[in-house]
Amino acid sequence: MSDALQSLSWDRILVLLVLAAWVGADTTAFLQIMISQPLVAAWLGGLAAGDGPAGLAVGILLQGIWARSLPMGGASIPWTGPAALVAGVLACGRGEHDLTGSLLQVPDAVTLAVVIGVALLLGEVGRRLIRRLGHRRHHWVLAAEAAAERGDPAGIVRINRLGIVQTAIASIGLAAAGLVLGRVLLVLLDPIPPLDGRWPAMLLLGLGIGQTASLVPRRRLGWIWLATVILAVTALRVVP
Repeated sequence: MSDALQSLSWDRILVLLVLAAWVGADTTAFLQIMISQPLVAAWLGGLAAGDGPAGLAVGILLQGIWARSLPMGGASIPWTGPAALVAGVLACGRGEHDLTGSLLQVPDAVTLAVVIGVALLLGEVGRRLIRRLGHRRHHWVLAAEAAAERGDPAGIVRINRLGIVQTAIASIGLAAAGLVLGRVLLVLLDPIPPLDGRWPAMLLLGLGIGQTASLVPRRRLGWIWLATVILAVTALRVVP
């Protein structure tokens, strides 16, 4: 089975590092144009590593799993951006089944387990990392308040930029650690023959639909039946 990680060129690695910084900062620190959402981050990771369809397939599954992880208010949520980016990269070159032509490529079951497991672990480690960074920024908040009181907007901007840089560096570190961990696990499990990854993918997709449905008011639950039908039709389409 091909290994996209082993064949990554330096320019692709540089792109991945830039993406890791961007998706990490996009969560709450910079722009917030939603590229930190798992669907987009995993797809971008797959594209950067040379296998967009695999990244997109994993991104769809992670988007459902983390449907409740929305960066609103002071909520403590998994750091989904860098985690999904890593998942998209780890899935590359290990697709076994087309889900819908060439648009999606589902990894084999063992790879899918590693990809999802590493992503969930990174998300939780990232949650604690972001919380710790937030606690250590108390003096920056005081400094920004002091700059506002003396009429120094440039000082406020400078402090804000420091926060963005710190978040970006932390995201790069988390993504790098995840890529190393995932690479080691994939190498260790490589002797296992490829197993059909479509069944576990369908289960994860069903979990995602349930998570998303739980966010919808009861009076609008009729769309769940439509989603169920789509899921059933997809299952008939891809599972012999």
